[in-house]
Amino acid sequence: MSVETNYRGERDKIYLEVMRIIATYFVIFNHTGGGGFFLFSKYPVGSLQWEIYLFISVFCKFSVPLFFAISGALLIHKTETLHSLFQKRIFRIALTLTIFSFLYYSKGNWEQNLSLREFVSTLIATEWNYSYWYLYAFLAFLISLPFLRALCKNLEPKYYFYMFALGVFYSGLLPIILYRFWQGGQGFNGNLYIGWVTSNIVIYPCMGYYLENKYDIQKLNLQKLLCIWTLTILTIGLSCYMTTYKIRITGECYEATSQEFHSSFVLIHTIAMYLTIKWVFTRIEIPKIVGKLIAVIGANTFGIYLLHAYILYKMNGMGIWEFLRARLNLNYMISAFLYCALVFMVSFLVSIVMKKLPLFRKIM
Repeated sequence: MSVETNYRGERDKIYLEVMRIIATYFVIFNHTGGGGFFLFSKYPVGSLQWEIYLFISVFCKFSVPLFFAISGALLIHKTETLHSLFQKRIFRIALTLTIFSFLYYSKGNWEQNLSLREFVSTLIATEWNYSYWYLYAFLAFLISLPFLRALCKNLEPKYYFYMFALGVFYSGLLPIILYRFWQGGQGFNGNLYIGWVTSNIVIYPCMGYYLENKYDIQKLNLQKLLCIWTLTILTIGLSCYMTTYKIRITGECYEATSQEFHSSFVLIHTIAMYLTIKWVFTRIEIPKIVGKLIAVIGANTFGIYLLHAYILYKMNGMGIWEFLRARLNLNYMISAFLYCALVFMVSFLVSIVMKKLPLFRKIM
């Protein structure tokens, strides 16, 4: 989904394309609602299905942070003028956001009078596609890029670990402590928060820059990787426990209000995914044709992201999901995974076609 092309197709950087592909797939899964992402809510609290499906729901939250990490890995080490940054990057994303938002707006209002005022007002204040919040955040990241470059290039490794520890504390441990002991009745002085450090557009790009440019992947062995994944599984389990705990306390289980603890430790999960994928794909030899296929799919992940919400909606109305569940008698979660794969493939094919059109060639 990130739109940098610096390493696209290079064999020794193919792991970045693999990250994009995996992250894009789980972005789609994150938007499957009660059919996949929030499927656990359809089962009794504490049942085996509840526990397994909730674990998957929490796990998939690494997807967008991983995109920010990839962007940090590819962009922070660069040197460019403000003019180049605005002309080549910020303008492109702003134009993409405007064009695709207008397509969604016109689709929903074609039979009525199109209002430029309404469109611009909504574009500035919210978004026309629920998944396009990432584009707004990515624009904010690009605008902040000169400051992040100065910060990251001068930080010693110990300060990256300090930053990550602060992220885990403020985003994970502190909210859990406050809710577990006071059930939401205890506030925390906002002046003590360091939101600029723990925000998506700072901590994940800095993480990506560190893992790509400062951390020696050759020092990572299987034992260390297993330790990282043990911590990842434990923290996902803690997020699941807190999600269940809040649902028991409030008596409510809604997708819009019951995800408070889903991303509590997503920084740890993202580090685990980044290091694992890089570790594997820097140690194995893949056939040249497979590498080319990965590069082509990776080059279209941004297009897949832009299109997937519409295709997800259209395919949902075609009865494909019910075919997988009822006709093929597949498990609901397996059906959700297959459905996401179909949405991914259709979005990929549409992206390839659209990128051949002059209007979309340079923005997708």
